[in-house]
Amino acid sequence: MWRSLCLLLSLLAFAAAPASEAATCPLDLTYVSTYPWDDTSCAVAANNMSDCCQALLSVYGIGAAQRLHDTGQFRLPDVATSAACLADLQANLSAAPLSLPSSIVSACFPSPDRFVTTCAGVYTRADWTARLGNATALDSACDGDLTDLSRCSNCLDAGMVVSSQLSAVNSNTSDITTCFIVTILYASAFVNRYGPKDPRAACIFGITPTSPSSSDHDSSSSHSVAVYASVFAAIALVLASSSIGLFLWLARRRRKTMSDSATWERSSRLYFRPNTGSICFDIKELDKATASFSQRNLIGRGGFGVVYKGTLSDGSLVAVKKAGRAGEVLEAALTRDDGDGDGGGNSNPKGIMERFVLVGVLCAHVMVALRPTIMEALKMLEGDIELPAIPDRPLPLSLAHGSVFAEGNTFSASPTLHGPRLDTGDMLR
Repeated sequence: MWRSLCLLLSLLAFAAAPASEAATCPLDLTYVSTYPWDDTSCAVAANNMSDCCQALLSVYGIGAAQRLHDTGQFRLPDVATSAACLADLQANLSAAPLSLPSSIVSACFPSPDRFVTTCAGVYTRADWTARLGNATALDSACDGDLTDLSRCSNCLDAGMVVSSQLSAVNSNTSDITTCFIVTILYASAFVNRYGPKDPRAACIFGITPTSPSSSDHDSSSSHSVAVYASVFAAIALVLASSSIGLFLWLARRRRKTMSDSATWERSSRLYFRPNTGSICFDIKELDKATASFSQRNLIGRGGFGVVYKGTLSDGSLVAVKKAGRAGEVLEAALTRDDGDGDGGGNSNPKGIMERFVLVGVLCAHVMVALRPTIMEALKMLEGDIELPAIPDRPLPLSLAHGSVFAEGNTFSASPTLHGPRLDTGDMLR
């Protein structure tokens, strides 16, 4: 009894297994909702179902050609498998985003056995080669990008020629439609380099790939325009801000430069001190005149500073005394005493210092008329002219005697002055 029961269960399982396998569709039809095909003919309001059925047949052929490419099998194994594939096709058509009516597949393909039959006994790629050989007119006409209308037309013409050859092999010219379907499946699966699911091969199935809707295109264009406008506006704002900032900075700098120039002009003007006849110079002008108090313009020193030669902006030569301790200002070499003062081979002989002292004494002589001009003093310091003998100081009035004074209002200086007669108004100014 137990053996009979086990045998019965085994028979039931064996009978159920083929049914479950037959109900599985070997085609991948998920591309139906993403492939760019025109589904407007299958809408609810469409009255012309022939256009819709032709479109569905072409879309379904893409999946059949992909299976042929992967397995080498042209047709489905049986009617049950064909029915399962048609059910899968309807499910993908009814799902979003297509959302087409749930009865269009059954209306277009009421008999699933049409996808099981073939032409000239071609079930595999080997059968195709056995009937038509390794090369056909499809090889040159249907390869490459078929989006060009002329290339698409050439491919369809070649398909008609090859399907006629295949029908002739079958000796049944009335089966030309089935032979044409077998031909286009072969062209899409093995001839075109891009493959069945590429829109560039859609011409083989009679499909014209659709482009994005105008509204989507307009929306995308509007979005792009908005993005570009925002970017350009931001760039323009940055450039405008930078330009304004640069302008303000230049204007502020220019005002500062003009203010400094005006201050310099005011400070460098000559102001006469009351009752002295002296001229007041700005330190910047004196610094510029003496080349920043360069040592090469040094002409002398005293107990309270050193004296530099300078050239004013109008070309006038001046002597500028820089107050301070002389030892801190002068170079060390200038204060050395390296020899006997004869100047031989010594870069700073004592004779130079003596010349500076004598010129200083002459410039500070009590008799103003005997003091040299600045130009003469500079030439003396530079050695361009010889130093004159320093005149003796005049005798004090309390020691004067007749041999010195004449007529009571003038005096005769020392013989070293070669007897010039001076007016007392020229003394001690």
